Amino acid sequence: MGRLNTYLEDIYRFAFWTVGIAVVFMLTIGGFMYLTSAGNTSRMESAKTVIFDAILGLVLALVAWLFLYVVNPNLVNLNLTAVSIRPISSTAPASTTGDATGGTTPPPTSSGLYTHAEAMAALANGISVSSSGNCSNQNNASCTSLEGIPAPVVNRINALRNASGCNLVITGGTETGHKTHGTGRGSVDFREDSCLGNFLRDNVTQYATYGIAKICAPTNWQAAVRASCVEPSGSPHFHIQFSI
Repeated sequence: MGRLNTYLEDIYRFAFWTVGIAVVFMLTIGGFMYLTSAGNTSRMESAKTVIFDAILGLVLALVAWLFLYVVNPNLVNLNLTAVSIRPISSTAPASTTGDATGGTTPPPTSSGLYTHAEAMAALANGISVSSSGNCSNQNNASCTSLEGIPAPVVNRINALRNASGCNLVITGGTETGHKTHGTGRGSVDFREDSCLGNFLRDNVTQYATYGIAKICAPTNWQAAVRASCVEPSGSPHFHIQFSI
């Protein structure tokens, strides 16, 4: 949805710039024709027609703008994301949750935390987990573990995947070795990806809707996604802290 909104905004800008340039061009042509008519009645009438048509086009464009503003001010503020994005529920899964293969996985423990296996089963299609050690041991910093991840955080990860359409790769979960990660916390690291970066950039004003409390990003993305901190150059990833 974020990429579609970007395309629509580009079309919107192009259309209004085109109208503006066309009006100025036609007024210039009409004015030149009128000034050089030298008393030629036919040429003067043609010039007046060109000027009238240009002004009429401008009026129609302004009427269209006013109509869009009355329907929804976000349409003329180029904030199309506010029109289409729907709030995301932060509630825990019901008694059973569909997994990526269409089966079911048990609900989290009474504390609202998933085991690693439960979290993996609850993640939507298009979300994978990767680690340098190719393991999921929570006590090994070379692994990527989802042991003890809160159920609402898994919900928000799935919602981020569904809204962005990006293939998300989790490179940091609850494993040891992180200052802000751990059991019961909402911090998750995602592999740096242009699709995810562009979605965050296009929806930067909607972070609260997605339950995003804080983002740290590589230097090349920091300004675009309004990250509050920069990730080390040797570890290119988006650190997203979800609210719980």
